[in-house]
Amino acid sequence: MAKKLTKSQLTSKKREDVLAMLTEYLADLGEDVMREGGNSLVFPSTDDEGNELFVKIAVSIPRGDRSGEAYDGYAAAEDYKIHLEEVAANKAQREKENAAKAAKAKERREAAQAKKEAEAAKRAEFLAKKEAEGQ
Repeated sequence: MAKKLTKSQLTSKKREDVLAMLTEYLADLGEDVMREGGNSLVFPSTDDEGNELFVKIAVSIPRGDRSGEAYDGYAAAEDYKIHLEEVAANKAQREKENAAKAAKAKERREAAQAKKEAEAAKRAEFLAKKEAEGQ
């Protein structure tokens, strides 16, 4: 009769199975996969500019929170989706506000430039009038 495994042993076995599956898959892709710890793999790679780096993949099997509620991956994925939507909305709002600020600043600069040009024209007119009176 087979010995019944504890929940912790079942979790560890599943983690090992997933790590073995990932190792085999990445090795088939030609990656030099190494175990880095009890729950993680690493393999060397390069970025788009040829700089060397390591990719680390950690496998975890969450159990849930301290209140005893089991982990719900579907709810976590939905929460993350909502978070990304909020981030995108906030970014769009900031960009809209920044565009409005930039437009106001541009208007102020243009108004200041127009005022400066008007004063320069007045000054030139005054000097021309004074010069005409002096002749």
